Amino acid sequence: MTRLPAAVGAALVFVGALTVLPRAVSPPRPEIVQAEQARAATSLVRAERWADALAPTQALAAQYPASHIYAEQLAVIYHHLRRDADEARAWEQFITTSPTPSEACPQIGEAYRRMNATARAVDAFDRCLAFEPDNPDLLFYAARAAEWVEKVDRAELLYRRALAADARNMDVQLGLARVRLHQGDPGQALAGARIVLEQQPADADACLVAGLAALELDRAADARGYFERGLVTNETYPDLHLGLGMVEEAERHGAAARAQYERALALDATRADVRQRLNRLTEGGAR
Repeated sequence: MTRLPAAVGAALVFVGALTVLPRAVSPPRPEIVQAEQARAATSLVRAERWADALAPTQALAAQYPASHIYAEQLAVIYHHLRRDADEARAWEQFITTSPTPSEACPQIGEAYRRMNATARAVDAFDRCLAFEPDNPDLLFYAARAAEWVEKVDRAELLYRRALAADARNMDVQLGLARVRLHQGDPGQALAGARIVLEQQPADADACLVAGLAALELDRAADARGYFERGLVTNETYPDLHLGLGMVEEAERHGAAARAQYERALALDATRADVRQRLNRLTEGGAR
């Protein structure tokens, strides 16, 4: 066997060594990285692991601010984490980037409502209605928001439009009954609330409107029945205790009225209207 010169042999060994060195690995393309990150974040959301999903979704939303997909996913996560201000900001971002901004509704307005940011909630619901002016659900939310700021005539108009689009919507029917009560028409308010109670006999909100309307009509016994019916299903509803206290006061049952007002305040200490009634009753020495 012919022997190779030493130099040649060494060169061949060197070349052979080069052939087994690891090749340089190219970094993954950005779109592949994004897809993997998105899959991981979406998987956490589907598993309802909201806290775990937050950081990767925040990173995606920051990296791709023009993507409505990540803004929406972030808003949903914030909602489940009860971070209302962050949720509202995420929905605002969604509205500016999405081809279908109405999909942020009514969530954006509800987030502002939970923050007690009434003016911003009203504005959000009005913007939502502008996206889909004939949507009965968005008409309802805009009408309810108008009630909050005592724009009763606007609320009536919107509720009527919503009812024309969906006559079976009991939330709209009850909203219109509340408007009638604010407009000083307890007869129509009671009639509207009874329509709701025929379909939903235990509806606490309908019981409240019916009871208040009955009180306005000097039908204290009927009012008591409505308030007590509502309390059967929602014993922690301050307004129903307030209403029942008003019935007791109208019937000159001072101690019973005080007990109902105190119960309402125990449930919601911020109610200045209830405290005013209780103070007046206490100062008057009613028995």
